[in-house]
Amino acid sequence: MASRWVAHKWEGSTMKNARRIASRLLGVFVIGLLFGPTAYAVGTGAGIDISNSATATFTVGGTPFTEDSPTEVIRVAEVLDVEVTLLTVTSNTNNQVTVGPGDHNQVLTFSVTNTGNGSDEYALSALSGPGFNGSGSDTFDPTIVDIYFDDGTTPGVFDVDDTRYDPGTDDPTIPADGFITIHLLNDVDLTVVDGELGDSQLTATSNDLALFPGGAVAGDSVVGAGDNTGDLVLGSTGAMADEYGTYLVSTLQFDFDKTSTVLNGFGNAEPIPGSTVTYTLTTEVTGSGTATGVLITDDVPANTTYVAESMTLNGVGQTDTLDPATIDDSNFDPVGGPLNNGSVTLDLGDLTPADSVQTITFQVTID
Repeated sequence: MASRWVAHKWEGSTMKNARRIASRLLGVFVIGLLFGPTAYAVGTGAGIDISNSATATFTVGGTPFTEDSPTEVIRVAEVLDVEVTLLTVTSNTNNQVTVGPGDHNQVLTFSVTNTGNGSDEYALSALSGPGFNGSGSDTFDPTIVDIYFDDGTTPGVFDVDDTRYDPGTDDPTIPADGFITIHLLNDVDLTVVDGELGDSQLTATSNDLALFPGGAVAGDSVVGAGDNTGDLVLGSTGAMADEYGTYLVSTLQFDFDKTSTVLNGFGNAEPIPGSTVTYTLTTEVTGSGTATGVLITDDVPANTTYVAESMTLNGVGQTDTLDPATIDDSNFDPVGGPLNNGSVTLDLGDLTPADSVQTITFQVTID
């Protein structure tokens, strides 16, 4: 945590290069290659000269002549563009980070990608609080703690080796097509209740945006302010991009367990061919809230065969065929699972802490 990003200035006479801070902790960008989005930099690199000249050949009085045109040099302008992407991946379909009342340092992970065609320095900022509602469903305000650079010990995962961002001091310089991984940490208030949603946003802004006058729009340029004294052009993002993540308050706990017992033809538990294996799966919801649409699926393992009509739910026999819900919600697919060896499925519906432990059993025989 105590490590600092060492800053140096690039040599150069342009007003941009004179103030640019060179890349710090190059390893951060290397990590980006392992954990980050596809980069989308704009074509040819900034400051590169495109030179062209023509040649004319002709004959006068039988004597050949060659004449070269002046060389035309076009210096590729630098385009300022940036993209911020939410990298956090969760187990719910809305990609919301589950939190509880009073939780600290809850992490949202983002990538910041330089989609321009030149190296650029960015200021990072976070927004979370009254008036911000990125999802349109925000009902509580997470409290911003800090922004951290992912240093790569566990790429994409916040840990003690990651470096705290110090605005204005540690502004990262990202090369064209480069990206870094950023962790945004928030605290959750003790007063939140189940089902509430809270949004928090990360913004990346090019420090070169300050070179443009107020009200500048995409396509505007500053002469000579880009790499290698080329022009500097404001890209489609306006040199600023943001993205938000969402926290979901839930104190619900879903406990899921599986055990097995073996019985062979000799009446003991040695797993020999012909033995019957009974699998027992249990689910229980505790805390508060509702686990909606609980669906249990278990694939029949290799080298075994499912015992027909062996499924039970809470001691009640279940049918192998998919029946109307008025009969049961179980099903055996004889070619299901990745091995096409069969799979069992039971739809438990919605479960709350008021429901008892749900117990499922089924049997297979060892081939």
